[in-house]
Amino acid sequence: MIVVAGMLFGMSLSTTARSAGIDSWMPNQQLQNLVLYDLNQQYKKEGKPVLANVNEITQDNIKDLKSLIYFPGTGAQDPILTEPVVGGNGSLGPTNPGNYSLEGLQYATNLETINMNENLNYQHQFFRNDITDVKPLSKLDKLQTLELSGNRITDITPVANLPKLTKLNVMSNCIADLSSLDGKKFTNGLSYIGQQVVLPPVYAKDNAYKLTEPFINKLPKNARNPWTGKDLVYDQKNLAVATGGGIGYRIDARNGPTSHVQVFRISGAASVSGDDFNYNNLKTQIKPGIDVEDPWGNKAQVVRNPYTYYLIADYRMAPDSVQIPVIEYLIPYESTAISVDYVIVPVDQDGKPIAGLTPKKGSGLPGDVIEVPAYDGYETSTKKVTIPENGGNINVVYSKKSTGGDNGNTGNGGGTGTTPGLPSTPIGPANPVEPSKPEPPTTPEKPSEPETPPTNPDGGIVAKKNQAVYAVNKIYLYQKPTFNKKQRLVYYTKKPRINRPMFVVTDYAKSKNGTLRYKVKDVNHKSATAGKTGYITANSKYVLPVYYQGKHRTITVINPKGVNLHRQKNLANKIKNYKQGTVLKVKRLETHNLTTRFVLTNGGYVTANRKLVIAGHYKFAKQVKAKGAINRYSNVNLTKKNRQYSKKTQKVFKVKRAVYSRTHDMTQRGTLRYQVAGGYITGNAKYVKVIR
Repeated sequence: MIVVAGMLFGMSLSTTARSAGIDSWMPNQQLQNLVLYDLNQQYKKEGKPVLANVNEITQDNIKDLKSLIYFPGTGAQDPILTEPVVGGNGSLGPTNPGNYSLEGLQYATNLETINMNENLNYQHQFFRNDITDVKPLSKLDKLQTLELSGNRITDITPVANLPKLTKLNVMSNCIADLSSLDGKKFTNGLSYIGQQVVLPPVYAKDNAYKLTEPFINKLPKNARNPWTGKDLVYDQKNLAVATGGGIGYRIDARNGPTSHVQVFRISGAASVSGDDFNYNNLKTQIKPGIDVEDPWGNKAQVVRNPYTYYLIADYRMAPDSVQIPVIEYLIPYESTAISVDYVIVPVDQDGKPIAGLTPKKGSGLPGDVIEVPAYDGYETSTKKVTIPENGGNINVVYSKKSTGGDNGNTGNGGGTGTTPGLPSTPIGPANPVEPSKPEPPTTPEKPSEPETPPTNPDGGIVAKKNQAVYAVNKIYLYQKPTFNKKQRLVYYTKKPRINRPMFVVTDYAKSKNGTLRYKVKDVNHKSATAGKTGYITANSKYVLPVYYQGKHRTITVINPKGVNLHRQKNLANKIKNYKQGTVLKVKRLETHNLTTRFVLTNGGYVTANRKLVIAGHYKFAKQVKAKGAINRYSNVNLTKKNRQYSKKTQKVFKVKRAVYSRTHDMTQRGTLRYQVAGGYITGNAKYVKVIR
């Protein structure tokens, strides 16, 4: 609900007919409405007359305000009028134009509490909102508690020495220098980790750059390290560089096509030497960023960066770990390069130039991604190529157009879809507590780009050799990489997420027209297809890696048997089991061999297998009520009835877990069932209603 003018929570939030008065000293109209709400809530408790609208707020009566809290309501839909987002898109750095000004609060001289942490339950669900400047708070000498986590504050010095401030939370902001903070002062708590800072571009001469002592004298003094529980002391061992292909910053708590992500790629070789960071063999910078689609295949919308490649430097809480950094610098670089000449040569399957097709000549910068030419009567699976460092010939395989297409899945269509009947519409996770981190993202911890092959013609992620993948749509297993109906070995239907067909990639191959294929082994152990080998499509519309690759803030357990919490990354030393439907807060993602693990905020490890957990906050049915007569069965396929309930009974069942029939049959989808005391019942909404 968005209220533009009217009554909300029993008070007026009129944004019309404003006088020039308040706008002249508090220009942020959303802040005006928040002040109005909180001031009137206070007046009600004190038995004083409430203000009719924001025009009645003055520099005199704002001095009455003792507490400013977003969001003030409980269990109510948040009006965008008071959300601390003004023009922002949730991203980091210059791509985010938002600014939620605090100007005017300098007159609220009796403020004792300000709590404007990010709140993922409402509106945009950004992990970072639009508060960027705290200078207006610099003279609030009665302020005791200041909570501003999940914003984009760049300088904390204006409030570092407020006389009565004993609790400060500035986690997950953009503060490059924390040295003005002294932990001894904040007797009720200092939360400071998770600073991600996009710095101005630097010039990389000769494709190299040295970042000298970036974190010396940048840490808070006398602060507790939330990871070790000990004092935070600068240590060279805690300096770290990004690995893999770079990092993805998850912008909001949404999932799928409505979510947003930023991509910060790395290039060359990065290393730490003493207090310094060295970056060598840097690629020629590409502007703007090349990522316009989600490179991890999660279908998130990409906020395009002005640069492709960044120098990434971390100061972490402990060495040799991918946990939340205290401070992370993301530094774009400028590079100079001489334009080189190239020739795109159309060749056949044997690499020979095709007679009658004229090569395309051009010039550009090494590393530039360019489109390949189109030729009448010919087609290619390669849409774009990269200009080599020294230019020269770029061979592209073309073939004569056929009458039918070859996507590896004749007759298959549609998107990846979600499993109906299991998790319901996701809701935002609760506010984080230290040391949780809001990046995937917290999907998108530091996802690596695929190794070989480096690119997929459909633009999706490519699994590594010996990595597990699963089918998200109908597919076939074929004898050879060039698919036709006669060579089909096995048909796999589109199954619910928890039962999706799984394979291990043993090699790569290409069809006659250059389409990428996976050579795989079927690892669906209790299925009749287990152990079969052959070729499947590598198209990410049909096949994806089983293990999460990006950062995520929360996950929900979807495996009917739950998932185990372990003390070690190799999933040894089980601590406990989390049941289906349990929502877990994630600190980071770590790689173990060719799999990944989620590290929870309690320090334990759980699997990052997509068949067992799902990113986000999902609800599962806990109780269902029969709409009419209903049978209970002793098996999940509902073939062995063990009790019948009449329509008059309107039986209420406590749900133990949600499961699907035909779990190990790869040719049949399966149907939702609920396991209850004594057996199983249908999950069909025609017969049962979820009541809790």
